[in-house]
Amino acid sequence: MIINGETTIGVRSSDDFAKQLERALATRPVIEQAKGVLVGATHCTADEAFTQLVSASQNSNIKLSLLAASIVSMASGRGVHNAQSRAVDAVIRSRWGDLSTD
Repeated sequence: MIINGETTIGVRSSDDFAKQLERALATRPVIEQAKGVLVGATHCTADEAFTQLVSASQNSNIKLSLLAASIVSMASGRGVHNAQSRAVDAVIRSRWGDLSTD
């Protein structure tokens, strides 16, 4: 589409891309922390930990960032406190056991 002599094709997709990039940058630290927890708890590599996180997220239909935040919270002894806490807690415990460091 052309408006005022300028092509607007791709503007929407670049806006969408920018929003996706913002979300990715915002959630990356907690995902990295969760990977660290899993590396420490299961003695796997960082890549294997990420693969486990993605698999658990997809299989349980829980957003990766929510699962990661819950793993970090559980490992720090704060427990899981969110709208899906029972489901998230069950996924974490069935997959990795008790990650609490207490």
